[in-house]
Amino acid sequence: MALDAQEKNFEQEKMALVRDFESEMEAKLITQKYLVAKTEHQQENELGQTSRWIRADQQREMRLFREDLQQEVRLLRQEIGEMHEDARESTWRSRKEQLDRDQHNRERQFLEKLNESHDSRMKRENEIHRSRIASMERQFLEEKHERIRRHNKALWDLEDSYLKERHQFKTRQIKESFHLQRQQMLIRQEEELEHHRRVSSRKEDELLKRQAAEKRALPNRIRSEMKIREAIFRESLRIHAPGSNPATGPEDEKDRLRKFQEQEKKKYKAEQQRLDDKHIRQLEEMRGSSEAAKRELEQLQNEKRALLTQHEEMKLKEPDELFFQHLKAFGSKSPAEFEPVFKIKPAIISCIPSESDRKNTNLLQSEVPTSSWFDSN
Repeated sequence: MALDAQEKNFEQEKMALVRDFESEMEAKLITQKYLVAKTEHQQENELGQTSRWIRADQQREMRLFREDLQQEVRLLRQEIGEMHEDARESTWRSRKEQLDRDQHNRERQFLEKLNESHDSRMKRENEIHRSRIASMERQFLEEKHERIRRHNKALWDLEDSYLKERHQFKTRQIKESFHLQRQQMLIRQEEELEHHRRVSSRKEDELLKRQAAEKRALPNRIRSEMKIREAIFRESLRIHAPGSNPATGPEDEKDRLRKFQEQEKKKYKAEQQRLDDKHIRQLEEMRGSSEAAKRELEQLQNEKRALLTQHEEMKLKEPDELFFQHLKAFGSKSPAEFEPVFKIKPAIISCIPSESDRKNTNLLQSEVPTSSWFDSN
């Protein structure tokens, strides 16, 4: 559950970065479009104003040029007026036609020169404006690329931090799990040892009780057997009384009874010693067997703890290897090359096409002067 919460938190942080980035890029796009459109509108007004200034100057030049033409007509009329009256009409007609053709050609050439001057000036102004728009778009593009790089770097840092935190969490989770297993194993093994001690103590107590009972019963049993054997011995002596065997006397019988009793006492002590030796041997064997079983149990418990430690080390290697593989694959990409986890909208990535060229072209086409234009102005 904690790992799922960690991953969910990572996804939320990543999506927050993405939302902030997209919001900022969209805001920059709107600002860029507004500034470009505003600049293009200003440039269009500037071009129109410049064209009007040029046309006003050219109109004055055209007025002066036509005044010169009219002056030439007046001079021609004055010259014709000084001629003889008979030749005046024919000469005027021919000279006037020639002057009209010459003035028409010069006016056409003058208009072409004005148009060329106007076009050249407007083209220069248009190039300046296009350069200004290109500089603005280049600045916007650099700012956009810098923001993308910072966004990719933030994603890279977030992913790197997430990989490390996930590795630390999995490692800590494995260690806590095995620590719990180890604690449970130690408790269980301590219970096993305690059970072994109780069983051994109970068996030893039962053995000591049996031995004490045997030791208490031994004197009565031996005395009973001694009485029976003594009675049998006395009966044997009576059968072989002095009347039946003149060679034996009362003193000899007493001596034989005394020796028999001494032998019985030795048998009694030997039986007691044999029982004591038996009890000591039984107790030592039981204690040795219990100690051997305890050592075997402790050895088995040590092996289990060693296996658990070995299993823990193997389990800890799995997240380490996976982490280093992810880190190697992830670290092969520099922050500048790190691809964002989403697709940026084409409107944000693509350069904004300028409308200034089309507008300026239309403006130039609409401002081409003719003689009728000068006539109307």
